[in-house]
Amino acid sequence: MFQTVPDNAGSSLNRAKNIGNLGSTEQTFSDFVGTGDTADYYQFTLTAPSQVNLNVGDLSADANLQLLNQSGSFLQGSYNTGTTAESINTILAAGTYYLNVYPNGVINTNYNLKLKATEIIDLAGNTLRVVLMPKKNLLLKRLKLSLEKVNLL
Repeated sequence: MFQTVPDNAGSSLNRAKNIGNLGSTEQTFSDFVGTGDTADYYQFTLTAPSQVNLNVGDLSADANLQLLNQSGSFLQGSYNTGTTAESINTILAAGTYYLNVYPNGVINTNYNLKLKATEIIDLAGNTLRVVLMPKKNLLLKRLKLSLEKVNLL
């Protein structure tokens, strides 16, 4: 008797499970890939540049993980053998991304997908004016001392 396994993720990019904005609270999704469900796609969004941690674990057989951009083009992958967890840890710009979890060969496997993102706070300025503002007095004193040394030569 054939048993149907519910698919909690989409089987293509345009049917990807939309996770929404990925944040610092870890999210976990449990699913299955194999016969009858050869790919699980997840979509997530980042509102700012972030350190992203993606992990597919608790495998009962070999599966792989791919990170794709908003157009579906490959960015990065994890291809460990056997039941070793798959993971991708990378820095991504704000935008929309996709994950693809798929079996390695003709196998069936359960998995747990865990993901989170930590926003990267840019404390450095992006212009000379912004860089000088917080430490204006200290930088001006150093500049004055440097100019005085040049005048002494």
